[in-house]
Amino acid sequence: MELLKTHRPGLTVAAFAVTLVVRGNTQPLKPVTIDDLMALRTIVDVEISPDGTQVAYVVSTPSLVKNEHETALFVTPTAGGATTHLAADARIFTPALPAPRLRWSPNGSTLSFLALVGERPQVFGVSASGGSARAISAALEGVAAFEWAPDGKSLAYLSRNPMSADEQRQRADRSFVTRVGAPERATRLWIQPLQPTGDGGWRAGEARAITPANQYVDSFSW
Repeated sequence: MELLKTHRPGLTVAAFAVTLVVRGNTQPLKPVTIDDLMALRTIVDVEISPDGTQVAYVVSTPSLVKNEHETALFVTPTAGGATTHLAADARIFTPALPAPRLRWSPNGSTLSFLALVGERPQVFGVSASGGSARAISAALEGVAAFEWAPDGKSLAYLSRNPMSADEQRQRADRSFVTRVGAPERATRLWIQPLQPTGDGGWRAGEARAITPANQYVDSFSW
């Protein structure tokens, strides 16, 4: 596998290509098995750094034993060089369609993505030069999508309204009933203020919802 780069004025395009080598048919063809298919690795997300010098990507490998996709985050220079494995300690969020949603911080110092805290996906950040991944958000219902503010001083993300105390109690004692036609809790747009700590981390302020409690948000843009 190789990284292909195209440079044009004001434009940088990166793509991953697989080089196939065709050899003479000197051996009988081997049927493709389920094990062969499950051994295939897939690049599921790619993001170029703001200055165009690095490419971050996530590789997904299916696991029959765990019944899930195992993912790994890497960063490599666009000019060529050593590839670095980042955030090996994080459980990168992998729904049915793996979508880590890689995002660079505006200054290019931090890579962010969705990873699990318990069973909820949260926004995590890791220094592009290496180190441990740290949770940035702490949404009670987890984060569905997020974006950095252009100035890097906050995150916007989507998350559902938290459960009421009654619903939490009913779910705990298994008395909760789902009623046909009842509306789901609204997905709202939240703003998470951030303050850099100087060691590659972030000190998060209190997140606040900026859309009404009865309105559903499915996308947004700064």
